[in-house]
Parts: sequence; C-alpha cells; structure tokens
Amino acid sequence: MKRAFSISVATVLGLLASVSAASAQATISRETTTTTTTTTAPGRMTLAPEVRTRVHQYVVAHRQPSVRIQDRIAVGVVLPPDAQFYAFDGVDGVGPYRYAYVNDAPVLVDPGSRRVIEVIE
Repeated sequence: MKRAFSISVATVLGLLASVSAASAQATISRETTTTTTTTTAPGRMTLAPEVRTRVHQYVVAHRQPSVRIQDRIAVGVVLPPDAQFYAFDGVDGVGPYRYAYVNDAPVLVDPGSRRVIEVIE
C-alpha cells in the first residue's frame, strides 16, 4: 500500500511538471501585436481637401429636394425615414456615403445608419 501511494504521488508530480512546462512553453511562444488607429470624433469622416471641393461642387450642381427636421442639423443627427439619399455619380473618395438636403443644407450621410457624417459647406 505504501508503495502504491508513492507511485501515485510520483505520477501526480510528473503530471504537474508536464502541465507547468506546457504552460510555460505556451507563454513563451505568444506574440503581441499592437495596432494604432487614428480616428476623428465619433461619427465624423475626414474628406481630403480635393474630395471636399468636388463634393461641394457636386451637391451645388445637383440640388435635390430638402427634408425638414425639428433639430438643428449637425454631425451625428439621425435622419428620418422620409429623407432621400443620393449617390455621388463620378465622384471618387466618398466611399459608401450619400448626400441629402436637410433644412436646405447639403449633408454627407451614412445610408446604413442614416446618420449625418458631415455638413457640406
């Protein structure tokens, strides 16, 4: 009986040692990756100056009907379901965004969330 206990203790100690070694090996082989992202304020998109100029020219040349809302139009405002969004045909650099006229002001809109991304001035 004493011998059986000795084997059991030796077996347990051996298992603990192998688990400890495996844990140490896993710790040593881990890699750390750091990603740095620069963002603007929440809900904001920064257009390159030349794109901003083309967008402004486009919305002035392609005026659309305006929807009226009670709130002051600003970045982050969610537009109502009756607001119509229009594509920038032939204007590169605006991604998936569309434009709308709200309270007679042109705005850049994320069509998925209906949020105003930028007031076009």
